[in-house]
Amino acid sequence: MKVNLAYNGMPVGVIPFTSLPAVMIYLEENGYRTKWDSGSRSLEVEQFLYDKKVLLQIKTEDGPLAADLGRQLKVFLKYMGVKTETVNEEDASDTLRGNLLIRLVLSTAQEGENNTVSISTTSGVDRRILKEKIIPLFQQNDYKCKHLHDALKTSIPTVNFKMEFADYDQEDLSLKMAMAAYHLLSKDLQKMNLFDLLWDLQSGPAKKSVRERDNLKREERREAGVPVAEPEEKKAESEKTAQCDMFFDYSVSAGRKTEKYTVFSSIHLRNIGERALHNPVLCLKVEPVDSVDIGGQILPPGMSELFAVQGDSGAQGWEYVGEEWLEKAYTTGEYWIKPIQNLTIPASESILLEGVQFSFQPPEQAGKISIAGFIYFQDQNLQFKSLNTIVFSF
Repeated sequence: MKVNLAYNGMPVGVIPFTSLPAVMIYLEENGYRTKWDSGSRSLEVEQFLYDKKVLLQIKTEDGPLAADLGRQLKVFLKYMGVKTETVNEEDASDTLRGNLLIRLVLSTAQEGENNTVSISTTSGVDRRILKEKIIPLFQQNDYKCKHLHDALKTSIPTVNFKMEFADYDQEDLSLKMAMAAYHLLSKDLQKMNLFDLLWDLQSGPAKKSVRERDNLKREERREAGVPVAEPEEKKAESEKTAQCDMFFDYSVSAGRKTEKYTVFSSIHLRNIGERALHNPVLCLKVEPVDSVDIGGQILPPGMSELFAVQGDSGAQGWEYVGEEWLEKAYTTGEYWIKPIQNLTIPASESILLEGVQFSFQPPEQAGKISIAGFIYFQDQNLQFKSLNTIVFSF
């Protein structure tokens, strides 16, 4: 029996009924909302930003222009599933409720001057997103764009855009602002390609990667006598560069009734070299020793068959290394972690270890608490240090 799959009201294919629970859980864990209709045997998948709300504050020299910009931006965000609300400059910031506040001040530059965009942020905004995603959006149009650090703490993460344009495209500006909101809101979500998921479900247990599917199509065309463009000759494996970036993406929560701090972290592993990297082993080193407890979605050795996520090839996820992992961690400050099954990171691809939590009490005397990361590929004799270190000073 088959189930009809629809995305935002549009049919995208069918999946086996037996896979329905797994698909619904997988989608919802990745930020999507699902609705099952037993009568029509259909599964509706809705936008993954459906529960987000953006507050807009737009100020221009031309009142109607501000209204038009706001209206177009709301339309763009609506189709992403994002709720919007226009707020006034005099509204008290502590009374506002939303996931993101965007302030846009647009003025006219002198003729002949460059279009400039200045961006400032408050607490709660991932500045790496600004650098990697948002600033390049404006630089595509040769705008002069700069980020002004703003250390203010606000109840809602806030991004301030101050723009001076000699000439601009209103629709293009609305599009860029919508894309900026998308990147800021979706930073904590695991990215998922719905159509790749559909392919895997319809392919059955033997799942093929995109590269394998391309190779299969090439063989089919060759057998049919159709000319095929052969891929360029590859470098010898020993000539390819090997490099992996590791970094922490985290937020901090302080207990209201206790002095305990909790760090909610995701660990990104990004293969930026030319070679595939196999079976990463992570070392999370805390200082001082025995000052930080680690929790989250990492299993003790021997527990994977009972508590790990079960895939087609068995248990999946991460586990601590060695039966005496905890005793060694309390002695050395080093927590060693490895994938439950063999894991490969192809070139130019990334994996994400989510749900890692660090908790600690402030030290009795002034000092620092730090959490550093290291990644090892033992079979390839490679090791790299994390790009950032979590540090707290007291």
